[in-house]
Amino acid sequence: MKERYAQQPAEGFIIDVTENVAIITFRENRTLVETTEEGEVWEADKYVLTIPYRDNLSADVDANYSIWLAAAITAETVSYAPSLDEQVEAQAKAIEDLTMLVLGGA
Repeated sequence: MKERYAQQPAEGFIIDVTENVAIITFRENRTLVETTEEGEVWEADKYVLTIPYRDNLSADVDANYSIWLAAAITAETVSYAPSLDEQVEAQAKAIEDLTMLVLGGA
């Protein structure tokens, strides 16, 4: 996904760790979009991958950068499709809510 920045973003990846979860952010294809009186406007492709944290993760991502980047791109482009059971459950809940609304909570 394209994202704009007020300064040149670092190319490559950063890893933020919260508890035992690692959020790996990749920035690729940095481009200077424009220069204004307020400063520069940069654009870059940003991809985020969230995985369980483990030791040596940074070294692994660095050594296999293209594989990790491809996984992050795939994770951003593949959408989750709810199962048939989840769809039926959501529809039943919506019908129940609508019925309660129409009947005034009766």
